[in-house]
Amino acid sequence: MAGKAAEYRRRLEEAELEQAEARKAEAKKFDVKALAESTRKIHVLKDPDLGEIRYGLLSQAEFAELHLDEVQSDAEKAERVIHAMLRKADSSLTWEDFQALPFDVRGALTMVMSQLFTRFLRVQQRVGSAAAQRLKQSA
Repeated sequence: MAGKAAEYRRRLEEAELEQAEARKAEAKKFDVKALAESTRKIHVLKDPDLGEIRYGLLSQAEFAELHLDEVQSDAEKAERVIHAMLRKADSSLTWEDFQALPFDVRGALTMVMSQLFTRFLRVQQRVGSAAAQRLKQSA
């Protein structure tokens, strides 16, 4: 009897482990619709110094509209992306308003916000580089 109980317990543990692994695999699935939806929402980042920062994630089309390939300075590229992200949450925010922020606030904002898109920019640069390479090779 004890042998059967141990066998059932082992099987139950194996089944639970398989279910946990299945849930983990499901959680890692690439969900295009959910990711696309995230670009339509306003997100909130709370910073102890700056307070509540409302922003939107940029879609590929919105990112392309920034024409960052025409900008030489990495700092200006970051500022353009941050401005565009903030503008999604506040459509009245102009580039002039953003540029008028105090230097220390703009620097802190850049540090906080750049953490949101560090990976995103690397991916965009690779995608852009690959496209550029294909264009060069076909020319």
